[in-house]
Amino acid sequence: MSFNTIPELAVFLRQFSVRRGWEDVHNPKNLAMALSVEAVELTEHFHWLAERQSMELETGQRETVSLEMADVLIYLVSMADRLDIDRLDAARRKVVLNAEKQPCTHRWCRGCGKYVYCFFDKLPRSAEQGDYCGECFGANVQNRTDEEANRAEAQNSAD
Repeated sequence: MSFNTIPELAVFLRQFSVRRGWEDVHNPKNLAMALSVEAVELTEHFHWLAERQSMELETGQRETVSLEMADVLIYLVSMADRLDIDRLDAARRKVVLNAEKQPCTHRWCRGCGKYVYCFFDKLPRSAEQGDYCGECFGANVQNRTDEEANRAEAQNSAD
């Protein structure tokens, strides 16, 4: 029982199913239903936990949750294998759709290094603005204006 990648896991699961004569019952419909049941079982471990508690599971809880997650993964990989769906390609396409549907509203500011609200995805932005918060962008514009004024003054002095 050795697998180190998702494709190797898919092959292992296919062979596991065949050796047990489960090919007929491991059809996409049944796998989807089993995946749903396992996802609910995973959810049960977090029911009524505060956010902080859900992030700090005790060792025993963490192990149980990891096994429930494994069940979800196993059924998902098996279902994708039966339907001949490239899981990574599907995930890539879905991430692109999600990014279009839910544009980023926060960015790291290159000026101050803070994670700040960004309205730029909703408004047209000039290429020179880059990824700056309003305060840093204003400071950069002022710095450029000062630099341009200094260059112009230096040029006038040289003339």
